Amino acid sequence: MLSSCRSRYFSTPYTLCCAHVLLATTLLVTQSPIACLADESALLRQIDVTWRGVPLRERLQSIQSLGWANTFLDRRVDPSTPLNAQENGALGDVLSAALRAHGCGVSQLGEVLYVGPLKTSEGLRTLAEVNRQAADSLPPPSRRAMRRVDSLEWPRLTEPRKLVVSLVEAHGLKLKNPEAIPHDVWDSGRLPAISLSDRLTLLLVGFDLTFQPVDSTGELELAPAPRPPRIQKSYRASGPVDLSEFSRRFPGCKTTQRGQVFTLAGTVEAHEALAALIGGSPPAAQRRQNRQPPTGGRRRPSEQRITLTVKQQPALAVLRRIAEGLQLSLQFGAEEAMLTARLRSPVELSVREATLEQVLGDLGRQAGVELTVVGQTIRVQRGEE
Repeated sequence: MLSSCRSRYFSTPYTLCCAHVLLATTLLVTQSPIACLADESALLRQIDVTWRGVPLRERLQSIQSLGWANTFLDRRVDPSTPLNAQENGALGDVLSAALRAHGCGVSQLGEVLYVGPLKTSEGLRTLAEVNRQAADSLPPPSRRAMRRVDSLEWPRLTEPRKLVVSLVEAHGLKLKNPEAIPHDVWDSGRLPAISLSDRLTLLLVGFDLTFQPVDSTGELELAPAPRPPRIQKSYRASGPVDLSEFSRRFPGCKTTQRGQVFTLAGTVEAHEALAALIGGSPPAAQRRQNRQPPTGGRRRPSEQRITLTVKQQPALAVLRRIAEGLQLSLQFGAEEAMLTARLRSPVELSVREATLEQVLGDLGRQAGVELTVVGQTIRVQRGEE
C-alpha cells in the first residue's frame, strides 16, 4: 500500500479554454491566451449543515460535484479526517472552523479550493503573489510562459517530481534541481485553468517548496518556501488614517509611515485591507517601478478579453474572481461597508471575449456601484443613485 498516496476528488464543473493532460510522463499541450474565470467564490456560498464525523474527502467531493469549485488536498492532510460542524453560514467559515480542530485550514486560489496545514493555508495567496512577482523578473519569453493559463490533469500513481518537470519543460522552461522534490506517489488529480505560476505554487506547497529564477536565462530553481511569506508595497493616503483597528487585525504585519506614505510588509489580505482603509494610490516612484513595458510584459487590462457566465452569484465574488484572474488588486473608496453590502447582491452575466470595461460596466450597474480600472487596480466607488 502506498502510504503517501492521498485520495483527491476532481470534477469538471467549468468549460475550459485549454488543457494540459498528463499521461505517464508525456505532456500534451493546447494553449490559449484567453483566461476562463470562475463563476463565483466557493467560500462565500451560504450553507446550513450538520456534520458528525464526516470524512474530509466526502465534503471535498460534494463541493466538486455541486460545481462550486475544484479542490486540491495537500499531501500532508489525511483525506479521512473527520469533520464536525452544525452551523449556518458561509462555506469558508464553516469549513475553516471544522478544519481548525485538526490544525488545518482552507484557502481559495483562483478556481481552486485548497485544504492544507493551517499556516500553509493562511499564507497560500501571499505565497502565490510572491511567486508571481518572482516570475515577473524572468526574461520576456519565460515570463509569458509563467503567465500562461491552462488546466492540468494527472493519472493515479503519478510521481510529483516527474509531474513538475514535465509541466515546466512543456512551457519551454528548465528546472535546475528537480531532486529537491522528495519521492512521492499521488492519486489522480486535476487543476482548472490557472496560470503556470499558480499551478507550480499548488504542486510544490505540500513540500514546503517554491521556485526562484536562477539568472537571466530563465531557468528555475526550487527553494524552501518563505515562512511566513510577505509582500512589501507602499500606499499614499489621501487624508488622516487610523491604523489601530488594522494593527489589531494583522498583528504580524509591519507598517511604517513617512508623511502620507504607508509601507506595509504583510500578507495579501493585509494589503487588501490597508488599501481599502487608506483609499489612496501608490507613490509615484512605485507606480513607475510597477509600470509594465509595452512589449514582452503583462497584457494591459484594456487588452484582456473575458469569457464568463454567471447566474445569480454575489457581485463581490464575481469581482474578486475577475481581479484575481487578471492579477489586479481591488481598492474600495469611502464607505467600504456600504459598497461591500451592495456587492453582495446577486448578478447575472453572460459574455464572450468582452473587454474588461464592458464586464465591469455591466457588473457595476447591476450592483449599484461604479467600477473603474486605474493601472493594475479596480476601484470600487458609489454609483449614481
